[in-house]
Amino acid sequence: MTTRIGSFRIGSEAIAGTYARAKPTVALTAPGTTVSASTVTATWTYTTTVSRAQTHYRVRIYTSDGGTTLFDSGTVSGAGTSSNPSYLLSSLSTYMLGLSAFDGHDWSDEDTTLFTVELEDVVDYPDVDNVGAIYEIGINGTGYMLSDQPGGEYRYRRQTIPLDAPRFAQGDTPFTQAVERYTFMGSADFSGGAGQKWLNRGSSDTSKFWQSEGVNPFEPGELTLLNATDQTLADTYTAQNAVVLGSDLYVQTANAELTKQSTPGGATTAFTITAAGTISSMTTDGTYWYACDGANIFRKVDAADVAAWSTENAKLIAYAGDRICMADATSGSAPNRFSTLTDAGAVEVNRLTLAVGTTISSICGGDGYVWFSAYRGNTGAVYAWQAGTSDTPFNVFELPVGQVPTAVAFYQGNLFIRASETLASGSRAVIWRGPVSDGRPSPEVVLEIEEAGVAHGPGAFCGDDRFIHFSWRDMTSGGRSGVGAIDLSTGGWAKWLYADDDTASGHVRSIVNWNGLVAFTVDGYGAVVDDEAPLTTGWLRTSHSDLATSLTKVFDEVDVVFEPLPNNGSVSVEYSVDAGGSYQTISGATVSSAGSKTLHAEVAVQGASLGLEITLGAVATSPSVSTITAKVHPIGLADQLLTLPVNCADRLVGLNRVEIAEQCGPGFGYARARTLESLAQTRVRFQDVDWWNTGTATIWEVIGVEVVETGPGVMDPHQNARTASLVAVLTMRRALR
Repeated sequence: MTTRIGSFRIGSEAIAGTYARAKPTVALTAPGTTVSASTVTATWTYTTTVSRAQTHYRVRIYTSDGGTTLFDSGTVSGAGTSSNPSYLLSSLSTYMLGLSAFDGHDWSDEDTTLFTVELEDVVDYPDVDNVGAIYEIGINGTGYMLSDQPGGEYRYRRQTIPLDAPRFAQGDTPFTQAVERYTFMGSADFSGGAGQKWLNRGSSDTSKFWQSEGVNPFEPGELTLLNATDQTLADTYTAQNAVVLGSDLYVQTANAELTKQSTPGGATTAFTITAAGTISSMTTDGTYWYACDGANIFRKVDAADVAAWSTENAKLIAYAGDRICMADATSGSAPNRFSTLTDAGAVEVNRLTLAVGTTISSICGGDGYVWFSAYRGNTGAVYAWQAGTSDTPFNVFELPVGQVPTAVAFYQGNLFIRASETLASGSRAVIWRGPVSDGRPSPEVVLEIEEAGVAHGPGAFCGDDRFIHFSWRDMTSGGRSGVGAIDLSTGGWAKWLYADDDTASGHVRSIVNWNGLVAFTVDGYGAVVDDEAPLTTGWLRTSHSDLATSLTKVFDEVDVVFEPLPNNGSVSVEYSVDAGGSYQTISGATVSSAGSKTLHAEVAVQGASLGLEITLGAVATSPSVSTITAKVHPIGLADQLLTLPVNCADRLVGLNRVEIAEQCGPGFGYARARTLESLAQTRVRFQDVDWWNTGTATIWEVIGVEVVETGPGVMDPHQNARTASLVAVLTMRRALR
């Protein structure tokens, strides 16, 4: 008997769409590893095998370990693949973002990614317009209510703390001239490398600096100029592969043409490989040079036309694991199969075939292993094969979604990976370094190169003594391409050699060691080589120092000590008190007399922080700077401290005596407390209780956050959950903008 309700039978109605059941899949395409805004944008791709469109999606933001949910969009209707969660992020904090989608039948698995917030400054946060009307205070663009406990344990409190310790006068020296009134800040060691903007932070390294160009910072106590370069071979071809065989440099100068040069600046010999199409890759085994064109592989000892050595359809070749390794395409144009060759040019073994549409982009070898990078769409990975074995190559590292690997290299026990990440305008190159154990690297990001309007294409590495060089398009402030350097002894990096011509702004496709010199090619420009003579000028900008205090300071004087200046050498110094926004000259702050050993300059400026720019000049011999010191004293020896007890209950009532709907609900109190906890040891933009009158937000440093329970939680029978009764007590110190 069939049970009916109205005219419908229970359980007998058709399900919309096809009867096939298969979960959809999603892949986050944004954000990348860093976010430079107070909110995050999530974008994703949606894939289904049963032709059902996305009907809903859900975005969540977690703490970095995924243990606490900070934001949950709930189920959002729509087929869009972009979302802007309304959650304000904290600078220098790391979050996990999760995304899942629904097709009307099934939810996809949640795809997650980690990202770190790196705001230029907390002043980027917007003001909360209704502080004073609904909220009592605002922190980083979010309104909060204080815990109202007049006379209780937790209360709003301001303090001014003197920093001068009580003491008795000792002798006739006036207090204002006592050495204890002054602080000396400076450095005699920049070997930690570039990339550190602020000095007085918990993770700061006194041997690091902010920026440089044209100087070698890696010898403690010897800041000198780097060498200039020469255009050793001029050519406008736009895909200039290069190898060195013996003492000869071979550069690709046309589709099927190579040009040989035996000495920097010497005579050149160009020759065409008649049987070749467009050369796509080159390598050398120390005996021959090799070139491939997607149909054949050619090899030769010298500059001459040559027949095909191998008829394999290699599009990428490299000498690694004591053999020629190659990548070819099993279908289509992208090389997706990794193989090794015998000395006769035959395939030894097809060792790994990846999915059609995957591109193998680079191959390297060392320490008994061969590594190769591959990507499909915006996902990439690195594989390893133990040379000489029958083992199948295995995945050793998956890059974050959005990063496409373009080059790998092994040098002195480390695997280096260069990846490219597409941005809204231009791209970001990411350099990874990972010590290797049993073929498996443990990569960490060394630096990121972000340039608007520049598409980072092919990349290259080259080892040289204790340095590993990496390609850098448009490296200098004038837009010249060059190579950077990572000092393996310190882990620091810096800009290194660059082309001496503003027109040299193409991709750096190859870096080689040539007759003891570093040489590199620039697409559309030619080959560039170290000319073994110093640049005429170079500079270094120190990290900015505010002494980790909100006190206003006077920067009294700067002293620079150096080896006796050579003829026509010079040293000069400029300063910045606006965190590098501009640098100002100092009267008399240039020394150019041969034999001089010191530079002393009276600065006498007031500011929040101080950064210095040291410029070296030379004709034939570089100056050598040993120490840089600045003398500073605070104007007011006191700090302002503020204690804020923030209400973290599940339900809040605003100043207008109406419940704040967007901040009320089960779990909202705990989420609010976790958000405030993440602000510890960061700078925040703060709207105080009088903001409605002053209209001025100020910057504070959050020293610490303590979350306390002010009473027993209450079970909510409607939600079957325990309501929160919490207060987050923030201790903050007034900071500088």
